[in-house]
Amino acid sequence: MRLCSIASGSSGNCVYVGSDTTHLLMDVGISGKRTEAGLAELGLTMKDIDAICITHEHADHISGLGVLARKYGVPGACAVAAACVENGKTEREITVHLLGGDLLLRYEEDGTVWMT
Repeated sequence: MRLCSIASGSSGNCVYVGSDTTHLLMDVGISGKRTEAGLAELGLTMKDIDAICITHEHADHISGLGVLARKYGVPGACAVAAACVENGKTEREITVHLLGGDLLLRYEEDGTVWMT
């Protein structure tokens, strides 16, 4: 598994998580251009991204989501962690193999995201 921070901080967060078969972005709180530039440094493009997962709906985690989703039609754009907490669930597992990949994501009530 490969885990790379493209941006981190109050001005925006974006993390790439990937394996040989699955490529995800966790949060896109930066501009589309900055996201594309960060992926290019990793040898990737937005066309490689299988899904975008949003940890919560603060601007520094979602500001680039609309542009990227419209421009690339990325499937799986979701606010899963926030939805789980709002529904009173203490944890939730999402298997990304539904996208043809091999990563398992588990969101916990405190916002922790486990990936295997």
